[in-house]
Amino acid sequence: MTKKDYDRGLVSALIGAGFSKNVSSLYLDRNSLLEDLIDDLFKLEINQYISNYSYCTVGKNLEVEKKKRKEEFIGNLLNKYGYLGIVSKYIGQKGYREVIEDYIEERTPYVKKNDNGTISLYIKDKKKSDIIESDFSAHKQLLLCDKFKNIYTTNYDNLLEFTSDCFLESPIPMVKSSWSLSNGFQNRSIIKIHGSLKIEDNDEFEFDGDKHLRYIIAQEDYETYIDKHEAFSHLMRISMLQGKFCLLGFSGNDPNYMGWVKWISDILGKGKDKGPKIYLVTFKDEEGSGKKLYYKNHYIREINLVDNEVLTLLRYNQSEISLSAPNSYKEILESFLKFLCETGNEKSAETGGKENNTAEDKSKSSKEYETAKVELTNSEKTTSFVYKELWYTASTKFYNQEDLSDIIKRIKNTKYNYQFCKIVDNQEYFIETALRRKGNLTEDEAYLFALAVKETGQLPCFYSSLLQDKPILDSIPLWQELVQRSETLTGSEEVLHDVISSDYFTYENIQRKLFHLDFKTAQQLLEGWDAKGYWLQAKAMRLAAFNGSEEAFNLISSYIETLDNIQEKMYACVLANYISLHYPRPYNLDYFLRNNIYGQGEIISYIVEKLNGKEDKPKQRGWIGSTHRFGRDNSRYEQSLRFLQFIFDTGLYLNYGITYFVDIKDWYKICKNLFKYFPYPCFFYSIQYNDKDVLERIGQDYAFNPDLLEENQELLLLSLKAYGSPYTPEIFLSGILRIITPLYLCVDESIWFENFKANIFDSMISHITEYSYNEAIVENVDSAVACLKNKNHISLILETLLQHAKDNMEIAQRIICTHMNLKYLKGDLNNVCSIFLKELIGTYPQNDITQIIYSLNKNNCLPDELLNLFMSKLKEVGFDDIPSEIGSLFYICILAKGDEEITKKVKQKILEKDIWHCGVLAEGNGWSTPNYIRLQAFNGITEWDDQEFSIISSNLRKNISKYNTLPDKFRNDSFMRNVQITYLSDVLQYINTLSKERRKSLEDLRVLTKKLLSSSVSYDSFIEAMLSEQSADVSNGIDNIVQGICSSGLKSYYNEINFIVDRAIIGEQMVLSKNLSVIEWLIRNYEQDFKEMQIDSKLLVLLSVYKNRWQDMDEFRPDHSFEDLYYIANYLKKEGHDNDSIQYWLTDSFVRIFL
Repeated sequence: MTKKDYDRGLVSALIGAGFSKNVSSLYLDRNSLLEDLIDDLFKLEINQYISNYSYCTVGKNLEVEKKKRKEEFIGNLLNKYGYLGIVSKYIGQKGYREVIEDYIEERTPYVKKNDNGTISLYIKDKKKSDIIESDFSAHKQLLLCDKFKNIYTTNYDNLLEFTSDCFLESPIPMVKSSWSLSNGFQNRSIIKIHGSLKIEDNDEFEFDGDKHLRYIIAQEDYETYIDKHEAFSHLMRISMLQGKFCLLGFSGNDPNYMGWVKWISDILGKGKDKGPKIYLVTFKDEEGSGKKLYYKNHYIREINLVDNEVLTLLRYNQSEISLSAPNSYKEILESFLKFLCETGNEKSAETGGKENNTAEDKSKSSKEYETAKVELTNSEKTTSFVYKELWYTASTKFYNQEDLSDIIKRIKNTKYNYQFCKIVDNQEYFIETALRRKGNLTEDEAYLFALAVKETGQLPCFYSSLLQDKPILDSIPLWQELVQRSETLTGSEEVLHDVISSDYFTYENIQRKLFHLDFKTAQQLLEGWDAKGYWLQAKAMRLAAFNGSEEAFNLISSYIETLDNIQEKMYACVLANYISLHYPRPYNLDYFLRNNIYGQGEIISYIVEKLNGKEDKPKQRGWIGSTHRFGRDNSRYEQSLRFLQFIFDTGLYLNYGITYFVDIKDWYKICKNLFKYFPYPCFFYSIQYNDKDVLERIGQDYAFNPDLLEENQELLLLSLKAYGSPYTPEIFLSGILRIITPLYLCVDESIWFENFKANIFDSMISHITEYSYNEAIVENVDSAVACLKNKNHISLILETLLQHAKDNMEIAQRIICTHMNLKYLKGDLNNVCSIFLKELIGTYPQNDITQIIYSLNKNNCLPDELLNLFMSKLKEVGFDDIPSEIGSLFYICILAKGDEEITKKVKQKILEKDIWHCGVLAEGNGWSTPNYIRLQAFNGITEWDDQEFSIISSNLRKNISKYNTLPDKFRNDSFMRNVQITYLSDVLQYINTLSKERRKSLEDLRVLTKKLLSSSVSYDSFIEAMLSEQSADVSNGIDNIVQGICSSGLKSYYNEINFIVDRAIIGEQMVLSKNLSVIEWLIRNYEQDFKEMQIDSKLLVLLSVYKNRWQDMDEFRPDHSFEDLYYIANYLKKEGHDNDSIQYWLTDSFVRIFL
């Protein structure tokens, strides 16, 4: 939307369902709102669709895949019937209109202020969640955009009117009916064109005088809207003809939006005004030509807020934006609304929802900035050069053993205006000279040595062995501070005391508390800190995390106004921009940069560049020789430590809100170099990020380091307590959840269980209705529960999950069936669990608990009484109501083995499916992943009579025939070859497991399948797959070898097995865990045949390699591979071998943690 249109007052806002999600995830978009309705209306079809795309195996990704397939099917339904048509179909099936009104009210929260002044969300008088004023920030900013002619909304909720009444000085009138429009309507208003949620019991059942409905939602509601609600229609027609609409909270595919656009397009008619009438604000670009034509024909212009040009206009630095951060899209949306509200030459955007600066304020700010320009002298422009030359002179004089009294004064004077320097080569030379020189230093020499160590970012402990003959350093205050800094970074919690409270001691104590995640004490120290000078920057950054950006920004802005030091002013302006969350940024830095006055980022970039080092120049092909590196080998450590010291001294946080000061890729390099030596600060700075993969990788680096066992235990406990503490700033919570996920592996559960349950698990349960399976807190719980072995601990978690399973079956089932070690219950399900499980069985099939029943029964934990109750329930349930998802059917077959009545129902469900779906598209025009049922998994569980086998064999023939028609160009496609091999191997394996008579009836099919398999695979193709640079190809190649061994035995694959062992010995890290696990699997399942291969000598080498090298292998995972190596060592021990490597894998204390 052009800002000019808004400033001229031509634009009205239209607010959709997505906008409400800025307040809480409890609010549903239109598709999500219809999920339960579609489940009810198309239950049989959905289950059939999901089942056709499922395997008979249980894995961690089963639930994820089911969810994807369901979403895919719902998308197809929406395309077929349309959003409005599905609602009409639902009303028609139920037979009365009120069913949809009740359906909406059961799923749409309303906001209400409680008697004690708190704010909560309710659904039908049941409290769902507490919220706070800051959750309404996007709604407040929208309502502050006072040049919108009107604010229309299709939402039923009361968020807009609540925000207006509670948080604005002058509430905006709300219009719910045509009567309000005809009764003197003039002012800018909130106009609810689709109805308003019932909140009080006495609210009438009507919308705008229509007593037959409360909400506009069905096809017929749209079709009759213009006639039944003429005043609303007329107002929107006038608004559209005379102005424009800005749509917020709609997606380009939002069915409600599509229906509304069609309706509004009918109002406009065709072909008069070719300019845009609708501005659709989104967070993605609709690039398809069809969608662009649709937009053109319907007068729509899309505004993609994450488009690079738009972000630049909003004054975002794209290289610093982290869209994975919580509320990142909300913040960008608010920035867009603030941008609309801006007037011409503002220095800064509004803060915290208050009104913009006055013209007088802006004039004053501009004047002060001009004064700063005048005061920038030539000497200030050359400070960095002068300081560098002073250190060159000092180093030269020191080397020549000349007097330093004059140069030290000049360095101190210049240092006052130059806190941080980028290039420190001369300081490094001074240090090297001092270390080579024998004997004590003079006081001046000692001070300069301490200053050089500080400016190079190093610590006294780094040089301790070389300073025994220089005791004078201990009397230098700066050196004492560096010693204390070393203690801070290595994890000291001791409170530093000084006779006179100084900024240095206060800040050091705050950092010590922060590094130990003691946010309560840190905040107390922070609020009592009367920081002076550049220390204010460190205080402001920490205040921003605790109290929000406004207070911190005001503090740093006041400081900026007092500054004469232009370099310090630059640092302060950079920090003010970083923490302000204002767009455009409050301080323009162009003038500084034009005069070569750089900020913190310049030094950070320089250090990172030095850290990355220079690449070796290319050698000629076939070159043989050795590479020698001159200079110190620990430069990566030194540069990383300098980086850590710099962010410590400047007070910077690495990531704040949706912007970051340092890319997490660069931070990971630094953290990897330092975490073993400085685990506490590396942990603290890491949790400022939100990136799942990198944070979990950092957590793994900690967890898999044998030297950090004590530190990991403390960090895990501190993290669990911090997550549950009200004093912990929100910006750290997501990072804590991600980084500690691997730490559960290496710390005994008796140490962490109580804190985990109280602070994380109970928190998840209290909001379980709001979460999906991929939430950070749910994945954290998954990992913790997977580490539990104590029977009482498992029982406590299981009790709670069963109690709340009805609130979110997907999460409860995943944790219980995929992550919980039920075997440690030792066949005993306690009474509380039994009671809750009995209640759940009573809700079947509304709640499909088949997998939970199966998992408990498999681990001998299910009482016979409950199993019988479930079996009875299965018999009561009608055929159509039995879940048709293949996993559930598979489990039922196992549970009901021998029960003919139930088994018959299940087999009938299976036989209705495309059992051997081969993936070939219609008419052989393409190929998709086969989604078939591995029927051999049912062997030994159920038997198929001749009629049933006839159906199965016909389906198999149809699919293999279809596969055989697939053109060679598709069959030879290397991208799909491994998938095809798996499919054909499974078909062949199924046929080979049949009885002699049935196998004979499919002999022609077996021959054809074998031929097709042979044409797709050979020895070379396995090697080719395992030599691929794509980990997926390598993994598929190993899987196919395993499939072949399962079908044909070990002896046919000696060469491949040797290759797998060789890959492991050379330490090939791609798919390393699977490589080792296959070797273990071969020994466990084919031990006698494996012995005949006579490769024990190779296995001895393998154990030795991993004993010595596993800590240097970036992709090695102890939690995946220690058990495999232990098993291999145990096998070799039984075969009569014994050496240090075997003993290491059998007895090492760190190895045994992961067994």
